Formats: sequence, C-alpha cells, structure tokens
Amino acid sequence: TAPCMPNWVHIAAVLTTAVALLAGPAAWAAGPDCDYYASPTGDPGASGTSPAEAFTVAAFTTPGAGGAIPAQPGATLCLLDGTYLGADSMIDVLDLHGLPGQPISFVAYNDGGAVIDGEEVRVPARIVESSWLVLEGMDVTRGACPALGVKGRSVDPNDPMAPLSPAVENVVIRRVVASSANPGWSDLDRDSVMDSFDNCTETFNPASSQGGGPLEQPNDTDPYDGDDEFGNACDCDFNNDGSCTNQDALLLTNDFCFYHPGYDENGIVCGLNHQLTGRITDMDSDGDVDLDDSALYGLAAADGLPGPANSDSLANCHVLSINGADDLLLEDVAAFGTGRKTIEFHRSNRVTLRRAWARWEGSGGSNNQIVSCAYDSYGNRCENVLATHNSSQQPPGPHPGVGRAFIGVDHWETANAAFSPTPDPFYVDLEVVGGLAYVKDPLVCGNGVGAVPCVSNGLYFTGGKAATFRDSVVYTNYVEAPVPVGEPGPRRYILSNFCETPTNGCVRVEGEDLELSISNVTTWGPWLKSPGSDWVFDPAQNQSNDEVLPDPPFESVFSVDPVTGTGGQLCYRVNEPGVPLWPWPMRARILAATAAELPRTVPATLAAPWQPEPVDVHVDVEQMFGPIPAPCWNASATVPGMGAVGLLASAGLVLGYGGLVLWRRGRRMRTIRR
Repeated sequence: TAPCMPNWVHIAAVLTTAVALLAGPAAWAAGPDCDYYASPTGDPGASGTSPAEAFTVAAFTTPGAGGAIPAQPGATLCLLDGTYLGADSMIDVLDLHGLPGQPISFVAYNDGGAVIDGEEVRVPARIVESSWLVLEGMDVTRGACPALGVKGRSVDPNDPMAPLSPAVENVVIRRVVASSANPGWSDLDRDSVMDSFDNCTETFNPASSQGGGPLEQPNDTDPYDGDDEFGNACDCDFNNDGSCTNQDALLLTNDFCFYHPGYDENGIVCGLNHQLTGRITDMDSDGDVDLDDSALYGLAAADGLPGPANSDSLANCHVLSINGADDLLLEDVAAFGTGRKTIEFHRSNRVTLRRAWARWEGSGGSNNQIVSCAYDSYGNRCENVLATHNSSQQPPGPHPGVGRAFIGVDHWETANAAFSPTPDPFYVDLEVVGGLAYVKDPLVCGNGVGAVPCVSNGLYFTGGKAATFRDSVVYTNYVEAPVPVGEPGPRRYILSNFCETPTNGCVRVEGEDLELSISNVTTWGPWLKSPGSDWVFDPAQNQSNDEVLPDPPFESVFSVDPVTGTGGQLCYRVNEPGVPLWPWPMRARILAATAAELPRTVPATLAAPWQPEPVDVHVDVEQMFGPIPAPCWNASATVPGMGAVGLLASAGLVLGYGGLVLWRRGRRMRTIRR
C-alpha cells in the first residue's frame, strides 16, 4: 500500500492551491475563445461581438436584423461574470443544432463566474430537441422545476399515438454546478401542508385541523363535486359548473341565512325560512356558514375559478434532469439541493457521468434518489461519482422512500421496448465504477420536530440484466440508528434478482447469463443486504464490514490491493488508468456554491434557522478514510481561470478548510499513535 502523505505535504498542497487561486488566470488553464458575449445587463439590440457590446443570452439564439441567429455551428457564446436574472438571461434552447466538430457552445468566460438564477419561477438552463451543443463553466440554480434540464422524446399530449419528438443528441456538459430544483413542498399559504399535497395552495387550510399532517390533503367533503380535488376552503364553485359566479354566491347567502335568520348587516339581509342547499358552503369546515366563509368565498372567487389546487408534477422535479437524450457526456459536474432526484437519466442511452459530486437535501416527492444512472435507459456509465445526502431542507413527518438510493437504477420492471436500442428491453448494459456512496453521521429524514431515521441504500438496482458495480465504496456510518417502523433499515446493497417482480413482459429463461456482477466493492455500515442470487458476488473479493468504521486511515480504499485484488478504490480516474483522481477537479467550485446556497421557499414545519452546509470534498473523504495517499494526488492539475470574486472567495475557503482538515488530521494522527 502506498504511504500516506505527511502533514507538510498536505500543507504545501493547500497553500499551493490558495496561492494559485490568488495568482489569477495566469496560473490556470487558458480561457475560452469567444465569438459572442452576454452579460447580466446586456443589451438585446447590441452586436454581442465584444464585452463592451455584450447582448443577452436569449439574443444568441434570436434572429438578428438579417434573419439569421448568431448561434451557428461552431459559434461560442461567453457569459461574462455576474448573476443572470429574468427570462432573457436563461439558457433556453429549442431545436438548435451544431455539427460534428462544430458544436454550439455556451461557456462561462471565467470558470464559475456566471450564475444563472431561475428565482424559482424559471428553468436556468434547458435544452430541448437539440444536438451538438456544449455547456461549460456556469452555475445554474433555483429552477422552477429542474435547475438544468435536457428534454427529448416527448409524447404529443394531443395525439399520444404520434411519433415521439426527436431525442437530444451529442451534448457535453462540463464543469457545471446545478442546485435547487422545485422540491414540491413549497407552502405558499403557510398552512404547513406542502403545495404538492395541498388542495388549496393559496388558502390557509391546515390538515392538522382534521387530524392530518404536512403530507395529507386538507378537507374536501363536498359529495356533489365529483372529487374535483379542490379543498372546501377554496372551492367556491358550489354548483360545480366550473366557475364561481353569482349563482354560487346566492347558494352561500342562502346557507348563511339558514344559520343566521334575520341577519341584516354588511349588505346581507336574511329572512326567517331558509333551507340548506345541501352544498358544501361551509368553506372553513367549522360547522357554521358565517362571515368567515363569506371572506373565503371572496378570496377564492376573485379570479372566477375555484382553487388553485396542488400539482403533483412539482414533486417530480430533479436538480439535473436528462430525459430523452442519447450520446451525452457530463464531466466534472456537481448537483445539490432540493429535488426528488439530484441527478437522473431517464429514457436516455449511452450517457456518461464522469467525476460528479451530488447531495440530496429534501423533496415533497417519494422514492427519492441521489444519482439515478439508468431509468429506462441503456448503455450508461457512472464513473467516479460521489453521492451523499443530509436532509437539511426536508420537512419532517411520514415520508416514504426518502434517500432510497445513493447510486442506482430505478425500477427496471418498467422497461419499455419503445426506448430500447436492443431487441431485449431489459438489457441495461450499465457500469457503475469507482464511485463513493456515503453519509458520515447518523441521519434522520427531516429537519425539525417529528423527523424519522432515513431509509437509505448505497447501491441500488432492480429488475434488469447486464449491470456491473465495481471498484466502489459504500459508507453508511449509522451508529445504532433505530429502524423505522415497517422498514428494513438502511442497506449497503439493494441489488435485486432479474424479474424479481414479474411485470411488463419480464420472463426468466433457464440457464441465461444475466451478466450481473459486483466486484472490488468495499462497504461499511450496521446493515447489509447481500446481492440477490443472480449476481456474481465473491465475498473474498468484496470487503463488507458489519460495524461502523474504526479509526482511519484506510489506504485500501484508495487503491485496489495488488496482491489480493479486493475492495474498492478511489485513487485513479476510471477513464484514464493510472492518472490520479485527486485533487477533486471541482473542489473549489463545490465549496463556493454550497457556501452560497440559498434555501427554497420552505414549509413552516422546517426547523429554523436553516444554514448552508459548505462542503470541501477533500475534508469529507479524509475525515472518513484518512489522508489521501501521495500516488493518488496529481500536483500538476489545473483548472480553468476564475473571476476575481471567485478567486478570492475560493482561496479563502480553501485556506479555511485547509486549516480545519489539518487540525482534524493532527488530532486523528495522535489518536492513531495511541
């Protein structure tokens, strides 16, 4: 095993990194070649051909005076430093096509200097039905649904039998940080019911008044509305004709007068012989039709329509969402924050995720996942992926499937031949190599009163054929964490047999080679579920530890043992054998972005105050496994140039975290010597 780097080497590495940051672009790789420039304050009528003539992002794909768009094959748009706000500042691409060797590029002029903020109402970066594009160097955050979305193969809602729209093809996404998708638990009316579950999203009607909780629908007891999904508190359509009119107001007045005969105030004059209409005009469900109900009616009927009610689709937003795309490369990327999944590949083939860091923080959806490498997808690879979660923005309460899997594959029982490039729709052809699934501390699912232990699985795969997990590490450091009622507890593996739940034409063939293997994987944690019998799994080759980690260091984690060939390895790049994986290429970017994270609009049940949790990837890894050995460290690694603000901030963060890790390492080394 290679010797660990002594403290002075790490000190030199930290100082060198900080000095290089402060030295500016001369110490870094050259900046991009730019054909056009955009800025946060760009003029849509400018030429865009120089920084002084910068236009908007949208102007790059908008026809100019001659009718042509600047975004021609081979053209590069450079985004100058700053925060991009508003519709004209989003990257919103539809049916845009470069050529092989001549992609159309959207590049941050300084690495990390351009931040595109969707402000929770827009998608910061979206690519639809396009090809041969490059996105590089920017941060995208606070998306209306995803923060970064790639979308093709759509179904025509007006003609489900029509051919699917074209796939997105041949796109490179490099050095991009995506954060904060719509979590589906925004709570506009502050009634502690998530909007994705609330049948009156703009009217206060807490489910707790009916004995429910933050994930349960408030009252909807009208037997005449055909279960229109509007709660009583915002359902002003008493006669169920689709709108709120004077006819509904008369029904409300009649019932009001039944409860208050002879009333003569506030413009309401009641007789003495009114009968109930039989409609649910008691909008606040307190057993009386009174002025409170009249006020609710006025609010609900302001636009002439009942509601608005919940939208379940908001609970299915992902931070970085690749849907209906082929032949994509995502390299040196990061994704974190709220969203049902942090990174997802759905109905997408031959997608490579290379050197990615992902952290899940909260969602109103169920069956959440950090990295979904292949959902109805084929031929994908996840290389050197680090995945973790902290639930810092997760409201407490009953919530199924939170943190279901760190690195995995979704329900292959739903394999669909329409999206398969092979005759066998269950032939996944997936490789997950050199990854780390980790949670450092005992974790609960939810930030606040009522939070419960998470149900988390390190490596997850269900229902398909042809999948390989190798050279990976799973670290679930739960210390006597209680098992949730009805749940099996966190597991290091959930690797099911093929066709374990036979659906959608799934058939087992006697003697078939299913090509399911797991090799050179190291796991720690109190719970272990062995892979299913269909998997080729040699316990002598894979290290499984049933207890929490002892004191580091764990040099074996950083290099496969050359003698026995056992255990995971986090030393080298998967795509470049022998090239050290460290320093992590996006270390400074991740640290800066997580330190600057803004919370989503949160439910009242979330514990306060919420604080961002900055992450230094090196500190995380070395706290778990000890110092990164010298052979795993590439001292000559360079990264693109950063803007002045980013340089100062990153240098300060690296120095600060460097001191922290050295202090912690010093304590750890003394402990080891004892």
